Amino acid sequence: MITLTYLPVSSLPLFIRIMSNRVSRLVLYVIRCQARMVQGYHTIKLARYPDI
Repeated sequence: MITLTYLPVSSLPLFIRIMSNRVSRLVLYVIRCQARMVQGYHTIKLARYPDI
């Protein structure tokens, strides 16, 4: 919040846009990693216990 006060008002929307873009990219990356982990877990489970 301290860094926001030093920025001029004109560059504030751009800063917010950049930050939201980075956050959304990070969220997408985390979701992708979690999906990969879940898939790997299921394949290991199937390999160990084929009947389940």
